[in-house]
Amino acid sequence: MTSPPFILALVFMALQLVFGLLDVRGNLGALPGWFWGMAALTGLLGYAGALLQQSADPSRPYWTRALLIGLGWSLPFTSFMVARDLLRDEFVWFSVPLLLGMGTLFYGAVMAAVQNGTRKS
Repeated sequence: MTSPPFILALVFMALQLVFGLLDVRGNLGALPGWFWGMAALTGLLGYAGALLQQSADPSRPYWTRALLIGLGWSLPFTSFMVARDLLRDEFVWFSVPLLLGMGTLFYGAVMAAVQNGTRKS
């Protein structure tokens, strides 16, 4: 049976390709070669993110869980945004740490709070 992180990696790769095709109006030949590598990187980051989220055990301290969950969600989504910005020639170098930092804080705080609320005492 296939593991959930592997399935999530395939989903992230497929989404990256779909969004890339939408940016070039469905012309598969218009996607540059680096974009295929970026889609593979997004899949790997989705796999790593799923593993980080699985390691966010409810018995860990709140901020440790928040960091693991936040990184688990923000890594693949930052990769989405960087690839799309590069594809559109709108890339700004400081957007990567900004997206990663803000995504980690947002996803981590929200999802760790949800996990904290559903934890059985």
